[in-house]
Amino acid sequence: MSEGLDSYWEELLCVDCTKSLDEYINRIKSDDTLEFSKYIKKYMEKNSISLASLQKRSYIERSYFYQIVRGSKNPGRDKVISIALAAGMPLEDAQTALQKAGGWSLCCVSPRDSVLIYAVNKSLSIAETNSLLEHYGEGRLD
Repeated sequence: MSEGLDSYWEELLCVDCTKSLDEYINRIKSDDTLEFSKYIKKYMEKNSISLASLQKRSYIERSYFYQIVRGSKNPGRDKVISIALAAGMPLEDAQTALQKAGGWSLCCVSPRDSVLIYAVNKSLSIAETNSLLEHYGEGRLD
């Protein structure tokens, strides 16, 4: 199974009784891969992305960025998107990062999220993404 949210969906949809549901819920509660800091570190390692380069490209203040990666700070939704864009994550991985950070996801019927989905899908920079968000009256990434 892939590491993305699809594998969780597949597993959950195969649950056929409350005992299996209990086991699934207990597993995901204790699953270390649900922690954003571990997920981003693993993603960076897998894709040979350095902390310094990701921090610069994300435009997140240096000390706050390192606190996020260490796991001592929980990033907000926009910070996760900024990191996903800076890392060049494909949409599925960006959705997984959002889920692991705060249980969020990008929704295709939200104008702001539609712009963000487009930006991630087209591998836009944060500057390009902010320009598009402003064009559509959706503010900027915080």
